Amino acid sequence: MYTSADVTVGIVCRHPELLPRCFDGVLAQTATPARVLVIDHDCLPAVTVDDFVLRNLRCPVDVVRLESCNLPAETRNHALTLCRTPLLAWLDPAVVPSPDWLELMVDAIVPRCHCLARRAEKVVGVGGKTDYLNRGGAHAVPPRNYGERALDDAPCLWSGNAIYKVAALQAVGGYPAVPAGEEDAALGARLRQEGQVMLYVPGIVAAEL
Repeated sequence: MYTSADVTVGIVCRHPELLPRCFDGVLAQTATPARVLVIDHDCLPAVTVDDFVLRNLRCPVDVVRLESCNLPAETRNHALTLCRTPLLAWLDPAVVPSPDWLELMVDAIVPRCHCLARRAEKVVGVGGKTDYLNRGGAHAVPPRNYGERALDDAPCLWSGNAIYKVAALQAVGGYPAVPAGEEDAALGARLRQEGQVMLYVPGIVAAEL
């Protein structure tokens, strides 16, 4: 059984101007992670974390700067090497998680429902639904999600709103070195090839700015 203390929240940051809104969601969580790890992906200006966040978030916040524009897969793998907890939850700086996001992610990665009982130990990742914060805007479709129906064998998870077992990612060598935008599908294919299971749970909600 895991708790939120077993989770590092990783945020790969290319747009630091959006990060404060993401931290608003992290501050509002009903559960507290062990650590928040921000990877500064060659941002200009460099990423800084507001003093309000540092004073009010009940866990350490570490910022690691990468001076070169690596592929997203390489950047996420770097975060993976810095993770010291059994679970790694991903957010993007443009994503604001709902207050129960972390609590539900931790609960879902150890499924107890009858339909998944036989495969529970194979579940290595969970992804939530991501919609637009401004639903009345010009956006035609929600970003990167599978809609309203839960999936007990998702092909892949969008790494802007997901949680993984760190050992499972390490066992398959992390994210494959593929072009930007293809890393989630490539990781999903690696995990599925090893017989691992990823869940899509639309009740775990985040909003993209």
